[in-house]
Amino acid sequence: KQWYQRRVAITAGNEKTTEFGLLLTNKWELNMSDESNIQALFSKTKYLIVDVLKIQRGDSLAVILHSAANLQQQELYRAIHSRRMAGENAKGEDQEKNSKMSLFDPNDTTIEKLKQHVIKNLQILEQHKLVTPTEDYQEILSSIAKDICNQRKYRQRRKQDLKKMGATVERMNKKEKSTDCDSALIPLL
Repeated sequence: KQWYQRRVAITAGNEKTTEFGLLLTNKWELNMSDESNIQALFSKTKYLIVDVLKIQRGDSLAVILHSAANLQQQELYRAIHSRRMAGENAKGEDQEKNSKMSLFDPNDTTIEKLKQHVIKNLQILEQHKLVTPTEDYQEILSSIAKDICNQRKYRQRRKQDLKKMGATVERMNKKEKSTDCDSALIPLL
């Protein structure tokens, strides 16, 4: 979370200070209540499943998760893992401390460990009735497909949000300048 704050002093005979602020939050940052923990686990598991599907192909998710990876697939995962580790290290320690639930587990150094992690997460999600193995985890696969289809919309919405925030900051700066000018003129009257 980032806090953007401006203090504006308005003087018209008596001294008043008006304070307003803008709280910027990551919309993907997770509030750690029980229900949100499960939703966070659902989201994290989607990312992990996408990683598995990048490496291995199969008839169903269950078949992929329970089949062994060949040497070429293991090498491909190691390359992805090392790139991701470099990206995580480049983020910096502050962002890691602020992230309550990382999407990337540095202990998943092999594709087999990654698959075990996915299976464990799916079992937890199954207990909370978010996925069902009898339907081959179709709920989570449909959610992944929906996310892929909506990526463009998400990007456009983020651009709009950034434009709105930029306009808000610009208005705040103009207001600060105008109140500084007004307060400088008041004593002259």
